[in-house]
Amino acid sequence: GHLNHDTIAAYAQILREFRPLVLFAYPTSLEVLCLLLRRAGEKVHIPHVACSSEMLHPHVWALARESLGCSVLDRYGQAERVARACATQPGQYRFVPGYGHVELVQVDAREDRKVYEIVGTSLWNPAMTLVRYRTGDLVHLPAQWGKAELEEVVHGVRSFDGVTGRDSDILLTPEGVKLTGLSHFYRDVPHIARVQIIQERLDSVRLLVQQLPGYSQRDTDR
Repeated sequence: GHLNHDTIAAYAQILREFRPLVLFAYPTSLEVLCLLLRRAGEKVHIPHVACSSEMLHPHVWALARESLGCSVLDRYGQAERVARACATQPGQYRFVPGYGHVELVQVDAREDRKVYEIVGTSLWNPAMTLVRYRTGDLVHLPAQWGKAELEEVVHGVRSFDGVTGRDSDILLTPEGVKLTGLSHFYRDVPHIARVQIIQERLDSVRLLVQQLPGYSQRDTDR
């Protein structure tokens, strides 16, 4: 957590000196930056912000515009590169035609909404094409939309509210800073099958480690 209430003035000064045209950010990191700037009374102007990898919630969208005076571009995609969608306004996402072939497979239904999983076929990688790759990501569309409306959605003609399933796990520090990337810190530690992270209090985190043969105190220390 390098970005906190003790360091925000230094961050703000560096940003003012560097004067970036575009800030590329995880939505959680963007939220922390803007909240700390507002609490500290610091003024920073960045013309454009581009977000990806997590859900950008409407309140963070508004917070960024207020704090940085910026336009916002949010991008949905995956490491597998089978589908992409973009938005410049909350709730107005459009798939990028030609990036991948998108299908929507219904997986659930509510009273006024139907839930679809995004299934994508890559078009940009001739060396290793992923065909009908199930992303696990979901869109919620009005129940009355039929085949014609779904065709408009997958071809980028009709907008939709956004994609669920891309919220990251976080830890919350005593200062209110959100820490992301929780799957990264143990990647270089051998003999670990998986880790569960449990935050019981703001100042206490418990780790449950499923060990593989050969696990030792050295791995615990690391």
